[in-house]
Amino acid sequence: MAASIRKRRCGGHALAACALIFVELACTGGATPPEPQEGTTDVTMENSRFTPENVTINRGERVRWFNAESGIYPIPHTITSGDPADNNEGELWDSGSMSPGESFTQQFDEVGVFEYFCEFHYRMGQMRNATVTVVEPQPQP
Repeated sequence: MAASIRKRRCGGHALAACALIFVELACTGGATPPEPQEGTTDVTMENSRFTPENVTINRGERVRWFNAESGIYPIPHTITSGDPADNNEGELWDSGSMSPGESFTQQFDEVGVFEYFCEFHYRMGQMRNATVTVVEPQPQP
């Protein structure tokens, strides 16, 4: 009988320790974003949204997307070119599944407006119809 009581107490302590870890994980921030790079515009994926949702860059520059999701459940995202309603999704680029803390970089060598979305969450308004607008670089005075 003493062994079963001890087991229950130990189980209770283990449960309390698990609850403490659970709270710590829920309260800690996401992974550290990569260092800024010249010629690279950063977009963060957090709270199931792209921030900023629309960016404008010069031809030849890059966009780097960083999955900064945090919390209890790791939320993966994708960076997929096109629109899920069209047949062109993923034709220009597709990051594949990105776990929190991972990043994906795409260089843009053509002028135009490039739409993208997250394959897992495109039904959420913020994870669809995001754009990268690429313009010709302006000469420096």
